[in-house]
Amino acid sequence: MNLPFPKELYPVKGKPVVSFLFEAMIRAEVRKFLVVIGENKQQIMHYLGNGERFGVSVGYTYQENPLGLANAVTQIKPFVSNEVLVLGLPDTIIEGQFSFKTVINACQARKSDVVLGLFKVKHPEKFGVVEVADGSRKILSIKDKPRSPVSKWVWGVAVFGESIFKVIDRIKPSQNELQLTDAFQMALDLGLDVSYVKFPRAVYTDIGGGEMD
Repeated sequence: MNLPFPKELYPVKGKPVVSFLFEAMIRAEVRKFLVVIGENKQQIMHYLGNGERFGVSVGYTYQENPLGLANAVTQIKPFVSNEVLVLGLPDTIIEGQFSFKTVINACQARKSDVVLGLFKVKHPEKFGVVEVADGSRKILSIKDKPRSPVSKWVWGVAVFGESIFKVIDRIKPSQNELQLTDAFQMALDLGLDVSYVKFPRAVYTDIGGGEMD
């Protein structure tokens, strides 16, 4: 899409896409937000402001170069300490039966390093595909945009602890970017506790080029 504003501000049902994420997180009692802003995204700051309009606190940090989602996550490291981190993607919309609170509660109850919220999509090859073992919460593999997906389940939200930063330090760039999906796979390889929650009755839409049909 060629837009005169960031895609995160694209209007859907009378409001910017990013507001869907904020409202969903607020319903899950998230009250502190740190938004990673990249080049040409300053209008997002103007829309969200300091969070007062949402009844929350919003801060910002800047990703100087577009080096991938994992790199964006590392930008928040100086600002957190012994916290559970909740990740949402501001160019996506999740409708139907979904709650960030379910993923947060799973992470805390299981004492997991990472818990992924999974959604079934029509075009998994455009996302981070998660293969799980039947009858358990064990994840077998997590692949970024595979040509031949082994599953239609993809991760769309994540809750994790600060151990993720050390994992990101160990991954290698893919097409000049650090992919967060690769970090999740690395966490599995290192023996960290990576689990999931499925949302079979939710609809996951990526307005940035993934699921739009």
